[in-house]
Amino acid sequence: AGGGSVGVGGARGLCGPVWGGGSDGGARPYIENCVNLRVAEDLGKVTLEEVNRVLVPEGVAYFKKGGAWTKVVKPRPDDIDEWTHYFHGPSGNAVAQDKVVGPPRRMQWVGSPRWSRHHDRMASMSALVTGGGRIFYIMDEGSRVSIQLPSRWKLIARDAFNGSVLWKREIPEWHNQLWPLKSGPSQLARRLVVDGEKLFVTRSITGPVECLDAVTGKTLRVFAGSEKAEEIVHHNGVVFALIREGKSELKEYAPKHNVGDQARVRTEFVWNSTPRRIRAYDAESGKEVGVLPDTPPDEGHSGMITSLALDEGGTLLASSSWDHSVRLWGIETRRLGRTLHGHRGEVWCTALSPRGDLLASGSKDGEVMIWPTKEDAPTEAIRGRWKPLSFSKDSRYVAALNREGELSIFNLETRKPTYSIDLLSSDTRFGRYIVSVSADLTALAEGLPNGAVRLRKLDGEGETGFSTGNRRLDFIALSPEAETLVTVGWRDDLAWWDLTDTAEPIMRISGSHAVFSEGGGTLVTVTR
Repeated sequence: AGGGSVGVGGARGLCGPVWGGGSDGGARPYIENCVNLRVAEDLGKVTLEEVNRVLVPEGVAYFKKGGAWTKVVKPRPDDIDEWTHYFHGPSGNAVAQDKVVGPPRRMQWVGSPRWSRHHDRMASMSALVTGGGRIFYIMDEGSRVSIQLPSRWKLIARDAFNGSVLWKREIPEWHNQLWPLKSGPSQLARRLVVDGEKLFVTRSITGPVECLDAVTGKTLRVFAGSEKAEEIVHHNGVVFALIREGKSELKEYAPKHNVGDQARVRTEFVWNSTPRRIRAYDAESGKEVGVLPDTPPDEGHSGMITSLALDEGGTLLASSSWDHSVRLWGIETRRLGRTLHGHRGEVWCTALSPRGDLLASGSKDGEVMIWPTKEDAPTEAIRGRWKPLSFSKDSRYVAALNREGELSIFNLETRKPTYSIDLLSSDTRFGRYIVSVSADLTALAEGLPNGAVRLRKLDGEGETGFSTGNRRLDFIALSPEAETLVTVGWRDDLAWWDLTDTAEPIMRISGSHAVFSEGGGTLVTVTR
């Protein structure tokens, strides 16, 4: 009995770890969710539970039972999510529904290359998405000896559970690797989308959007007219491509100095306000089905489009822009439905509430506004210098904090507060309010002076607290069910606490921010 990489995909030529033969032992020397295929005439002492343990989700086992071959397919757990777009899905809500991911305890697999090409130039990975048990990413496989050596950009597919490389495709022309801002231009990360067995990508800096077979990497079709796409969104069989009509400023970039190009990027290669269009394509045929804006021309944004968000039904598309507006488009009519004005600065992001009837937009000056998406709903937003903290699960309420330390729960139908409470500043010298609320808006955690935390029920029934050991707190995040808490102290000391036992944190890492998934099973942390 043994394992290895052998062909398991027939004519498709796929490969991955295979466990073949029987065994006279019980447990196998494989980590959980690792083996794609198990073949044995006799399982021996290996139990079916052990076979399922090592198989990847949707992995297959063949073995003889009663003289006949039996096929077993390991089911995919319902609580494993996929990350198909730059911001999770087409709605633009960067929160996964995964309930399996938790604090890291071990390594599942390690792939290569182990290092990026340079710490002060463009990132070696431009984009990454997951779907169908696979991960897809765009990576520079050029020499790690010197960033001055040519790039070798590849689109790569791996098995998400065991890391096996499934296929690679060349990217003949990509952005210059000497771009000085480490993370690279933001448009590149938005050009890779997966949906089951299909992958949508631009395999060139100015090339068209292509549809690839996610299993083999073969190009199935090319979407004509999608050249110079800066973002791709896919939903319900329709591909939306944000198209820059004019010349791409990124294509013209060439380094002048070994160091110091950061200043040039800020002045010469800023994202400009050249008009963009959104082209819609049928994902199966590749035919264009519409252009946003259609007519008249003045329906479109007058500045650069910065983000897209699509409702779950695939009938409404929201776009934000540097022109200080948010626009709602009808997918079927391909026409502008409403223009939302109110921001005093460039609008950088949009997201839809869980029910899709509310839209949140954030601008450069830090203001967040909440809008109804239905025509017959009131159009005014919640006015004032409020910082929204969290929607309720039914999208009827939102918790918000003002500069004076007042936390209010707003009814989004009446735009009136239903409950308010005054918070204590975390700094004794000036107002500095660090607070987080639970998903049902019934519990809150607030940072106090000297690194202390106070936990309160909004109905006034109970209050507890503990010390984090930090001199001060810069950020806190309460899990949806108010069972755990993340605190960030001096110099990005991030700690994750079990609120039933706060003697010691569950873990400490370096991080500046954190966010829980909707079910609380996933914690995402941010480092500077």
